[in-house]
Amino acid sequence: MKVQCLRFLLGLVLASLLGGLAGGTPQAEESLVFPPYLESVVLDVFSDERKAAVEVFPPDAPHQPLAAGTAGVEEIRLGQVLHTLIIRRPAPGRWTFRKSRPTTRVKIQSQQFFPRGVLVAPASGEPLQQYDQVHVAYQVTDENGAPLRELPRYPLTAEVVLVQPGGDRVVLAMERQTQGDPGVFRTLQRVMCDLPGRYGIEVALTTPDLTGRKVKVLQDRWSGFWVGAAKDMDTF
Repeated sequence: MKVQCLRFLLGLVLASLLGGLAGGTPQAEESLVFPPYLESVVLDVFSDERKAAVEVFPPDAPHQPLAAGTAGVEEIRLGQVLHTLIIRRPAPGRWTFRKSRPTTRVKIQSQQFFPRGVLVAPASGEPLQQYDQVHVAYQVTDENGAPLRELPRYPLTAEVVLVQPGGDRVVLAMERQTQGDPGVFRTLQRVMCDLPGRYGIEVALTTPDLTGRKVKVLQDRWSGFWVGAAKDMDTF
């Protein structure tokens, strides 16, 4: 038994020496899940060695690493231990990072989603009076203002809250409009405007990522519309 153990240990030592003589270095991999609808993602790469390198493999090309300087990929060197990668319109899914040094770390520093949105009903400038009943509709667009089309496997869900002039908050049931302009979510029922003043519309657009985790790809807390006070019957 002792002889077998000594042979095993000797084999490990020889393998280590041969690896060093061949100039080999230990490699490691880690992965990060990128959510859908990303306009850009900024990655910080930390290393304790000057010559450490990282290869980046997108989910749709697991054997073809991205190179800095190619379309949509930018690298910024910040000293000897930190550099930053900026990837534009990355594919959603699991990205793999092959590192020349196991101690190298890859971290998502920031991410920007491309969906935008605008309140389309009640229409801007539409005169509304107290006790009117209205539908609320919200259109989702891309960064260029074109109607947003959902990505396969990543359906969008709109969570909308109506903030009444008195401060009360009402969750609105919304559904995607199947006819007319694409990317429009509309209330199932009309909303009663029983108070004069400004009605705020807060919109959160969510979708699941590859792991099923809910990701917020749009947050709008500034939309809304105004409702005037009801006219006194004596004024007619």
